[in-house]
Amino acid sequence: MKILKIDKAISIADDVCMLSQRMRGLNKLASNQPLHQTLKDLAVLLNNYTKWALCGALAVGVRAKPRGTQDVDIVLENDGVIDIVVRLSQSLFKHSRIHALTHKRIGVEVDLVTPEFIKVDPSIVSTAINTATIVNLGGVSVPTVTKEGLVALKLGRGSSYDIGDIEAIIKNNPNIDLSQYVLGEKEKKLFEEIKKRVGSEVVKKEEEIDDKPASKKDL
Repeated sequence: MKILKIDKAISIADDVCMLSQRMRGLNKLASNQPLHQTLKDLAVLLNNYTKWALCGALAVGVRAKPRGTQDVDIVLENDGVIDIVVRLSQSLFKHSRIHALTHKRIGVEVDLVTPEFIKVDPSIVSTAINTATIVNLGGVSVPTVTKEGLVALKLGRGSSYDIGDIEAIIKNNPNIDLSQYVLGEKEKKLFEEIKKRVGSEVVKKEEEIDDKPASKKDL
């Protein structure tokens, strides 16, 4: 885990929040922030040539709640697509690792998420890509994994970050439906546990609000 200085951490958080808001249509101002520019450049190079979709923290920011990140995550159907992506993007990106590109000018890394890399069922990845919806980013179309797709992908990994993201998505979308995804028993159990925990937290907060004494203004 990288340790960031406070000022850099704040800058990154602002960047993520601004980009997430822009992609949700909440912020119409132009931006030259690194993540914003990296994603736009990538979309221009890949759109109409190969299947891909934005996933990870930026997609969670669009679908639920912004979370700090220094990179861009895109999901591909399998490792075999990586060579195509590398060829299409080579004018602006270098192939820095097997599952990563780096913007030559800006230095932002792009993680290439595949079923082989994250050890998730290929059918889940394929469905997540095929059901992605288009988000407009400064006139550029960015296919973005849906809230259901994000949850399905993250259930397969199950890290603390993934579980936190799933909780944020469910809080914003309590009636999320994963029926189109073929989940294993382990993933189904984890999903039910998270839903139950989030539901309990919501009820607790509502009870705390009800228990608060009325102010003089309310009387």
